[in-house]
Amino acid sequence: MRRKKINVLISAWFGTRNIGDEAILISEVTSIRRALPDANITVFSQKFNDANIERLDVKTVSNRFSNFFGIVQAIKSTDIFIFGGGGLIQDDSSIFNILCQIYKIWLATIFGKTTFFFGLGVGPVKFFANRLLLKTLNNKNIRHITVRDEVSRITLGKCSRGLLEKTSVTMDTVINFPLHETSNNNRETRNIGIALKDWFINYPFVSSNMAIRINKLFGIKQRKRVRFTLKIASLIDSLCEEGYRVHLIPMEGIRDEGFQKEILELCGNSPTIEKWSPCVYDTVALIDKMDLVIGMRLHSLILAAVLGKKIVSLNYSGKVRVFMDMLSLKDNQFDLDFDLDKIIELINREFSFEGVSYSERLEKLQDYERLNSKFFVETVSDLP
Repeated sequence: MRRKKINVLISAWFGTRNIGDEAILISEVTSIRRALPDANITVFSQKFNDANIERLDVKTVSNRFSNFFGIVQAIKSTDIFIFGGGGLIQDDSSIFNILCQIYKIWLATIFGKTTFFFGLGVGPVKFFANRLLLKTLNNKNIRHITVRDEVSRITLGKCSRGLLEKTSVTMDTVINFPLHETSNNNRETRNIGIALKDWFINYPFVSSNMAIRINKLFGIKQRKRVRFTLKIASLIDSLCEEGYRVHLIPMEGIRDEGFQKEILELCGNSPTIEKWSPCVYDTVALIDKMDLVIGMRLHSLILAAVLGKKIVSLNYSGKVRVFMDMLSLKDNQFDLDFDLDKIIELINREFSFEGVSYSERLEKLQDYERLNSKFFVETVSDLP
C-alpha cells in the first residue's frame, strides 16, 4: 500500500452553469473518494459558480486559457491526471472543441504523468483534422480509457487503433449519482418535467455561446428552430388540456431559461417555468417531484432514471438515443420533428401503469459504471 497521499487532477468541463457536468463532478469525486479516501483532489473549473465544488472538499484551478501557467503548474504537481467524464471528445459543438480539451493531455504527457480517461463520451468526430489530433494521444502515459458506451469506443477506435486497445466500455458516472433522501411520495400528481436544449443555433467554427450572440445580432431565425419551438408549445398545450401539470426544467443557467421563455410566449396554456439553481441537488429535488420527464438533455434523463421516473427522450444527439437504447426504451424516443399525437399517446400509456420497465437494465448499467473506479484503482496501483 502507498503511504503517500496521492494527488489527483481532474480535467473536464466544470463550473460552467451546466447541471449535467456538475452532476458528473459530484459522481466522479464521490467514486474516487470511495476508492482513495485520502486523495488530494484538484479540479479544473471555469468557476462561474462554486456551489457544487464547495461541498466536495476539492481544490480548484481556473480552466481558462488566460491561466495557462497555472494549468501547467497543476499538471506538473499531480500524480495522476484524469480526463473526463462527459462528452469532451466531439466536434459537434465547435471544430475547435477537441483541441481545447486535449492540449492538457499533451501537457501531462510532456511531464510524464500517468493519465486515465474516466467514463468519457466520444463523438461525433466529423473533421479529419480532429481525427489526426486524436492519433497524437496514443502514448504510454495513457494507461486506461473508460468510455460510457459502445458507440464511444467504436468512434475512438476509428481515430486511433492504439487507443482502442486501452479502452473499456463502462457507463456515465452519473448513473450512480449519490442521492440524498428523496421525499416525493405523490404518485398521482401527474407532474411532467421538460428539459430542453437550444441546440439549433450552432456553427462549427465558433462556440455555441458565440453562435447565439451572432444570431441575436443579425436577427437570424433558423427554420428548424422555429418549427421545434412551435411543436413544443403545442405539446405543452396538449398536455395541459389532458390534465397534466407541465414544468420546464432548466439545466444550463440563463441559456435554458431564455429558451423556455420564448416557448412560453407561444403557449396558450401556462406551464411552470422552474428557476435555475447552480446546486445540482436543487435540480435533483425538482426532478424528484415529477412523475415523468421529457428530456433532450442526456443528464436530465439519467438523473430521472436514477430517481425511478418515467422518461421520454427527444433525440437531438446520438448520445441520448444510445442511453435510451441501453435501457431498452426504444418506443420512448422521438425525433425533434416528432408526431404530436404519437407522443401524447405514449405519455398517456406511460401513466396508465405504475412503476417503470427499465429497473433491471438500470441496475446492470450501475454495475458497469462501478468499473470506472475499479480500473482507476488498478491504474493508481501501478504508480511509481
